[in-house]
Amino acid sequence: MKLTELNPDKVLAEWMDNRLFVQTSIASPKRGVRVYAQGEQPQTGLGDEFMTVSYNGVIQSKTYPMGVMYGNLALSINSKAVSGVIARRKRLALLAEQSAGHIDRRVIGGYYYEIDLLNPIVQPTVNLTSGYATMVLNISWHTTDEIHNHKSRTI
Repeated sequence: MKLTELNPDKVLAEWMDNRLFVQTSIASPKRGVRVYAQGEQPQTGLGDEFMTVSYNGVIQSKTYPMGVMYGNLALSINSKAVSGVIARRKRLALLAEQSAGHIDRRVIGGYYYEIDLLNPIVQPTVNLTSGYATMVLNISWHTTDEIHNHKSRTI
């Protein structure tokens, strides 16, 4: 496997995209939440809620020679703040709970994902420039045999 072929952020984002739902009131329909991999989030046209999956630290090898790779990802859960300054804590918590239920201890596309037990969550903060409140789930990942059996092991 080539280091440049590692893409746990993209695999997770594609798998989660529109798999989580929000509903703003009982009368409104549920709507899917978009999830973007690192560097793929558009600058315009974002919904009231969206998520980004990005690397959070370095990628390391658990074996020598290089084989089983592991690292951390940050799942940023974003929700439009009330009047641009007040976090919608219940909505963020609901999305964090749904995300954890979909991700924790799951194999997706050759990667094993789990919520980082040492640092699971960063509480909401509001970005006054963007007008979004953000909560972060920290996710640990490692490659599985599935990815090694389907890709070359060259570096």
